[in-house]
Amino acid sequence: MPFRFYCVFEHHLCEAVGLAAMTSVETFYNAFYWFKTFVRQYTALHGPNAGLEQQAYQMLEHAPEGTDWDQLRAVCEQLEREETLHTR
Repeated sequence: MPFRFYCVFEHHLCEAVGLAAMTSVETFYNAFYWFKTFVRQYTALHGPNAGLEQQAYQMLEHAPEGTDWDQLRAVCEQLEREETLHTR
């Protein structure tokens, strides 16, 4: 399911699926969150995948103008907390 959510945000389909319109920065935060969630689940099932990790890094390199890096750090911290919960 996380990959589907990632696709909705990455391809700016929010309104098409009945979600409120979002700015490009809000869409980026959501796409990044869901992609990293997908990577965590994929890694748990299939082991590490350097290509997926590289894609996540490239998302950061292409963050839209106006990205609040403190907000993105909060997203990353949330992902770390969730990973801790899933690895117990």
